[in-house]
Amino acid sequence: MVITKSEDDGNAFMLRLYKDYYGLVRKTVYNITYDVNILEDLINDIF
Repeated sequence: MVITKSEDDGNAFMLRLYKDYYGLVRKTVYNITYDVNILEDLINDIF
């Protein structure tokens, strides 16, 4: 029971982190690479 609760909290934390910082990360990655073709792959790697 404790492990499940902990995993749920971790998933919720990661989802909140993704939602809060997706725009900033996307803008930053694009400003570095200027390549929309690899943008989503890099964002997924970051998170």
